Amino acid sequence: VEQSKVLIKEGGVQLLLTIVDTPGFGDAVDNSNCWQPVIDYIDSKFEDYLNAESRVNRRQMPDNRVQCCLYFIAPSGHG
Repeated sequence: VEQSKVLIKEGGVQLLLTIVDTPGFGDAVDNSNCWQPVIDYIDSKFEDYLNAESRVNRRQMPDNRVQCCLYFIAPSGHG
């Protein structure tokens, strides 16, 4: 799992977009558990946020949770 950050500015609004890439996802012959590293990553981000939000002395905390997942399926040429 690799992540990169991009700062987008439009109309006076700034958005820090984090893109998470999973190179090689689903490339194996047996993909039985290929999704597990992705699920572990998403769960860890939610757990980190929950722990930070549950503290007595909360400061401004970055929201590193996964908000959207896009899965691109390579065309097979069939159907």
